[in-house]
Amino acid sequence: MSCVRQVNATRADARDPRRRARAQGVLVLALLAAGCTRTINVTRPEPSSFKVQIVCAGQSAADCPAVAPGVTTCPAPSPEQKLDLGIPSQPVDPLQRYYQAQVTAIDTDGNPYPSYQGTAKVYEMFDGNTTPARSALTPCSSDGLSATSCLTLPFHNGQACLQVSLPLAPNGTVYGYNQTALWVEDSGTHTSYAAGASQPIYRPAPLISDVQFTQDLDTGASALDNKHVRIDRGTGGRPLVVTSISTGAYTVTDMGTPGDHPWGSLEVYSYSYPQTVEVDNGAAATQQAGGVTGQSFSTMNLKVGEEVYRLDGIVDEYLGLTELNFPSWQLVEDSSGQPVMATSLPQAHPLPDTALVNPLKELEPYESGLVETSQWVICALYNKQGQPVNKYDAKSWEQYQQWKVAPAAGIATTDGSCADTGISVQTNITAPSFDPIHNVGKVLCQMKGILSQVIPAPGVNLWMITPRSPDDLGVWKDSASQCPTPSP
Repeated sequence: MSCVRQVNATRADARDPRRRARAQGVLVLALLAAGCTRTINVTRPEPSSFKVQIVCAGQSAADCPAVAPGVTTCPAPSPEQKLDLGIPSQPVDPLQRYYQAQVTAIDTDGNPYPSYQGTAKVYEMFDGNTTPARSALTPCSSDGLSATSCLTLPFHNGQACLQVSLPLAPNGTVYGYNQTALWVEDSGTHTSYAAGASQPIYRPAPLISDVQFTQDLDTGASALDNKHVRIDRGTGGRPLVVTSISTGAYTVTDMGTPGDHPWGSLEVYSYSYPQTVEVDNGAAATQQAGGVTGQSFSTMNLKVGEEVYRLDGIVDEYLGLTELNFPSWQLVEDSSGQPVMATSLPQAHPLPDTALVNPLKELEPYESGLVETSQWVICALYNKQGQPVNKYDAKSWEQYQQWKVAPAAGIATTDGSCADTGISVQTNITAPSFDPIHNVGKVLCQMKGILSQVIPAPGVNLWMITPRSPDDLGVWKDSASQCPTPSP
């Protein structure tokens, strides 16, 4: 005989769980077994989703109709208040951050569900990220405007009028980039796990400064750590320029950041020597970590001075260094398909002799940027008997060929060391012929390089300069008085 298993799918009424509405259709499964009949009732909680419809947008609540306390239906904007959510090629004004959205609970049949009287949670989504973190957010005040982000949204008869201002990033820009949406979900009162997203808001792409700027002076961590970002441009439309290349990464600088580009540089970790990829049919050069498949292509090594117009990847704090991981990028090309070279490269930021007194304040803004020391001294790693003057510095030299420099005032008069006052330098790849051991005590008149940091343990901040070539080492003399006058 056949055993018939009957499954009755029902849905739960959020207002009164004892009331059930039988769903259409009965699933019947015929199983080869001894004769029996078993009925299983499956409850589907309601609502099944939310419809989130943005009806007004502006820089502040003053740009939209006022919503009276307790009102769950958003007022209609005036004809003059045209809704602008942007398009991919024309994002909204960067200052736009206030939104009103009509939110409606929807049942499993796709109809409004007026029985929902619960309280939903609200999040912001952009580029696949849900942000702020999916944890306790700042609750809305009674008018919904005072908080940077709403935690809860109460419903009445299945309706709610959401009023929210997107939070501000630490550098003062609006926290939300590229394709952004408002996300509402029922994960509290009735745990129906209903969810819904608004129509997309096309916001400007983040800048390198949005990725780099931090107020965390303990770790220097990015506000966008572990988030996917797509950087399309430099500040004010200026180019992003390749400033250095190593065996597994390269650095870029936003030429639009003011002055000597604080918070304007970023390391792109490519996992292998960075190359551009040109598809043989003449398509735009593109590279993605891990390679390109399915097409015939040729590769060319990336060059210092080339302009990048798109960077895509995951922000990661690797031992204190902000990186873009799993990256892809595109180069600016001229009419003939050749990469465009920048008309100028960034000027090096001069490090003050007091830089290490407060390194996260003085050095963090120039992480992955080009910096310069003036008349710093090569520190001793070993004493006259060949013993390490500092075991950690000696170990760094023996394992990684890293040596140290420091301002003259930071050199110990007893043994020429600079354990706590120096910055590490690495030249084994870019200037391998230079021997710091035989030049201890020499003055590097002007040394340039890319600044990076390592935080191996809480409260321990180690900084390093990597010259890009032997030319970046400049000249070294027995004393500062022998150094040539710096060029303007």
